[in-house]
Amino acid sequence: MLTMTAQHRAEVLGLAPRRLRRVFTLVEAAALSEAVDRDHLAHLAPGDRGPALADALADGRAMRHGRPRQDEDILDPVSMPATVHAEVVDRIADTLRSIPLLSGRAPGDRSLEQVSAPGRDPRRPGPPFGEPD
Repeated sequence: MLTMTAQHRAEVLGLAPRRLRRVFTLVEAAALSEAVDRDHLAHLAPGDRGPALADALADGRAMRHGRPRQDEDILDPVSMPATVHAEVVDRIADTLRSIPLLSGRAPGDRSLEQVSAPGRDPRRPGPPFGEPD
């Protein structure tokens, strides 16, 4: 399970403490995934990849000695300007791209490359949401 903040993670673990090895903040999972053997995951059956990835992330956390840091939180953009929402969408998309085999993606799959804020053409730089240049 991926959460956006350390506080969300703590709340989940308060409800299900036995799930410690399966609950990560999104940014924590991305950071831990840098050490994951992607080739090993790619050769597993699709149904085995998620549990293997979670095990690898949990093992990485044990080596890291600690809980997620506050700087690993994804900002909640509720009640903030559209530009903040766009920044949060972009950060989430960028972070998701770095996690191997998320939702069964194979190595080299670039399916998240075009994810960006609603109304923003990811191929065209410039202001979000159709604002004038």
